[in-house]
Amino acid sequence: SVTKQTEEGTEKFYKEKTPILRQRENFKPGEIDKYTIKNQMYEKSLNQEEASLNREKEQFKKEIELEHNKLERERNLFNAEKEQFEKYKEMKEKKIEIANKELEKKCDKFKEVITQFNTRFRKISEE
Repeated sequence: SVTKQTEEGTEKFYKEKTPILRQRENFKPGEIDKYTIKNQMYEKSLNQEEASLNREKEQFKKEIELEHNKLERERNLFNAEKEQFEKYKEMKEKKIEIANKELEKKCDKFKEVITQFNTRFRKISEE
């Protein structure tokens, strides 16, 4: 036991390093008694627990891998959408730049027309 104390309803081992309770009379090699059965049941229980833990560990690894793959897909989708948005933004900025240049040309043309109008109007008024 962890506390090195005998548990309630049990006996101490025969010796510190010998896991038997006492000498058993008329016990022949190869025979199975209640202590052997308890030991086998305990080992079987440990093996089952270990197998169960290993299954849970494998399931956990699979779930982590699935989540990692899901994150990777989401990251790729996000990056693709980001790239698409950057292209859209660049296209819109070019359209705005072209529209500004056209507006600038129209403004220059309008100023030229106003200047011509003012020049003609002055000539008319001077006559």
